[in-house]
Amino acid sequence: MDTPVVIVHSTDQITAVLCATDEASCEVLILSTPNAAASLGAGIFRAMIDLAQEKTPERSFVAALGCGRDAGNALAAIRCGIKAIVLSDDCPAYARVADIARQNNVCLLSPDVYGPQGGMSDGTTPLDLMEQPDPLAACREFLHTGKAVSIPAQRMTS
Repeated sequence: MDTPVVIVHSTDQITAVLCATDEASCEVLILSTPNAAASLGAGIFRAMIDLAQEKTPERSFVAALGCGRDAGNALAAIRCGIKAIVLSDDCPAYARVADIARQNNVCLLSPDVYGPQGGMSDGTTPLDLMEQPDPLAACREFLHTGKAVSIPAQRMTS
């Protein structure tokens, strides 16, 4: 799928992304940091998503939680109702997690979505809002430039 990718670190940043995508009338993939499941946890990420959704109920979006190579964190994300996860294919229980994700209609994305050293193979990079003083302005500019990328999926489910 070709879609803009934005890495978020807070509920306010998720809300900024959703406001900007509403103005641009486009879809976006909202990503946590690569191993956010280990530090933030699936429950907190889900709460952040829910709070942002309450502020912008008219926007539909996909938010993916980075689980590194940890099957337990990936399964916790699935249990919390997160609809997309990023899991390394060298996870020892990858096949089992992939099967459970498929059964629960969870999109399983490759860590390649973050790109090699933070950039996609074609030279584009996701927008990381970490050090953006004005997340809404940064998102507007990013979406205006049309930096959509092809999202590498290990297993896409409907």
